[in-house]
Amino acid sequence: MKTQTRTRSDTRIWRVFALLLPLLCCPQAVEAELQLFSRGVMRDIAVTDVPELGELVDTLRFVAAPGEFEPFSLALRSTETGRWRIEATPLALVHDPGEILPVEALEIALLVEGNAPPYGVTDWILQPGITHVQLAANRTERLWLTLHVADSVQAGEYRGRLDLVDAAGHKIAVPLQVQVLNARLDRDIGVHFAVLSTIGPFTQYFKPDKKTELFPETVEFYRELLDHGMTSAVLKSNDWPYRTGEFAGLSANVEAAMAAGLDGPVVWNMQALINAAKGGERYAHYDGKADGWEAQRDLTHLQEIVRTVEGLREEGDWPEMIYYTIDEPGTQTENWDLRTRRMEIMVNSLRVVSQLGVRGTTTVSELVDDRHNTTRWSSFPDELRDEWDKARPFCAVRIYAYGFPQGKTDLFAEQQDAEQRGHEVWVYHNPAVMERNRYIARLYFGVWGWRVAADGLTAWTYPGDRTVQWELVREGIDDARYLARVEALLDRGHGDPQTRAEARQFLRDLSETVQLNDDGFIDDWESTARRITPGPEADFVHFKRRLAAMVVALEEQTTTVVTEPVFDSPSEAAALRQNYPSFEVYQLRTTAKVQAKGLVLLK
Repeated sequence: MKTQTRTRSDTRIWRVFALLLPLLCCPQAVEAELQLFSRGVMRDIAVTDVPELGELVDTLRFVAAPGEFEPFSLALRSTETGRWRIEATPLALVHDPGEILPVEALEIALLVEGNAPPYGVTDWILQPGITHVQLAANRTERLWLTLHVADSVQAGEYRGRLDLVDAAGHKIAVPLQVQVLNARLDRDIGVHFAVLSTIGPFTQYFKPDKKTELFPETVEFYRELLDHGMTSAVLKSNDWPYRTGEFAGLSANVEAAMAAGLDGPVVWNMQALINAAKGGERYAHYDGKADGWEAQRDLTHLQEIVRTVEGLREEGDWPEMIYYTIDEPGTQTENWDLRTRRMEIMVNSLRVVSQLGVRGTTTVSELVDDRHNTTRWSSFPDELRDEWDKARPFCAVRIYAYGFPQGKTDLFAEQQDAEQRGHEVWVYHNPAVMERNRYIARLYFGVWGWRVAADGLTAWTYPGDRTVQWELVREGIDDARYLARVEALLDRGHGDPQTRAEARQFLRDLSETVQLNDDGFIDDWESTARRITPGPEADFVHFKRRLAAMVVALEEQTTTVVTEPVFDSPSEAAALRQNYPSFEVYQLRTTAKVQAKGLVLLK
């Protein structure tokens, strides 16, 4: 009997036929293929994107400390149009199933690209609370999952499930794994985090008859700021025009912020009440413009305002009030008359506040850059710098625009001058919140702020909704909190000699990796991110996991009396005493720059 052989071509034909047979015979039995994939939280995914090699997800993994919010970006793509129900189960502690993370701990939001009012920020916006997702054939939708681990949660591994169920009842069960760290992050790390000049539900024009109705919503607004890492409220005046003794709008906002848990200093943008705001044709719509400034009247009003508000603060047990008397003086350099007037307002308003024994602030931009101190923009070279020098002694909280201190007065020199005066240096960088460069959001609020030891990190302003950029601000702040925890544990003597040595070396390496220009700023955010965290897309997963492991290793080892040198040199120890942990290179560089420029900023 002759044996029949099957060729490779025949085999291929049979395989194709086998694949087509279900479609030809019973198409109603075919299930849609659903692909789940992720590119981490740092990369966006378009509706036309398809999963690449290594991106498919079979398990959702989270690592978080008690009190932390941890995100996960999950993309869904189906071969057919359909509606999928999303259900999460509670997560049970593996070694003690009675201990659970409730379903409510996992927020599930659909990402929709759009514009967030009132500023028209274009980004992917979270729509939380969804229970279903509608998928079009061969189109990708994305979910943003946020796990909130409560402060009281027991450490250990938790397991649960995310179920995706189609209209026919077919279920895809995706395992959830959560590692809750045996470590706690400090919320107060000695750095103030805030978004500038927020306008909440009370709106810019407070209406007393609406307080009861809007108060709960306003508390939730401030709680969102708190949950995203903010420590202070920066309020825009709700009591314009100025009426002697009437501060109902300010009081309502401070009460709501306190009720939400914001307990840092309240920075009050009250410039409109003393006619100090930007003016002229460009800012004709602003309240309290500097066009109407009258020195004697408005400085008298400023004294009245500070005395009255300080009385309210003591009566209501409010946090410290910082008086934000003028915003970006020097911005309108093309209007010399208005610019000169606002220079006068800056110096005199900050002087009055200082003389009353409280702290004042302003945002500092063109005053300290190179471009606007040339004769094209100034009557003589360094005119604006000279005006800023007059205000230095009175500005106890200086909020510098990112990148603006340049040349003769760079960030390092400004920090040294502020430290000698007992002042604080904050920074603001609006793209960190209002644009879509994910690396800016994370690095600016995190590693860069840590690297330069900023006293405060801010940006204008709350974007109007929960954008992905806003979510990544929190990730940057969490990076800073992890770094602060490592430093605190080292300072307290935690860990065995090897663990301590590895942690110190990690901090030194990280400090050197964050390359700054001569003025103290990062020029290329993406390349900096790629140097900090391994992986082709700089997704920060490895960086975060390493920080977490370091904190746990130091936490779990009993505090000991440290006999080996904590630092390698006296200068490094001195740097720690001066509140620049692990910044010996930074300190020496700062001193050298100032000496080389021959600057004596303390006046």
